[in-house]
Amino acid sequence: MFTALDFFAGSGLVQLGLEPEFETLWANDNCAKKQAVYVANHPRHKFHLADIQDVRGRDLPSADLGLGIVPLPRPWLNTVLKTTVLKYCRHEA
Repeated sequence: MFTALDFFAGSGLVQLGLEPEFETLWANDNCAKKQAVYVANHPRHKFHLADIQDVRGRDLPSADLGLGIVPLPRPWLNTVLKTTVLKYCRHEA
């Protein structure tokens, strides 16, 4: 089994995709509501509620994988998707 650190953990859905090959040793997010959902989903994991800027490498456990799925602002994502789809459609026409 491998070990992982989950940055920007949210509700812990990514962790579900890593199981059973990875055991998450530590998870982080800066939202107390997300923490509550994460802990309900993964009660054995250590969850660190803090802004990522306040996390120090020396305080993290050693792990095989550090995973950070950064949340994208929806307007930016929509613009990228729209632009990509338009370019693709124009190319195919």
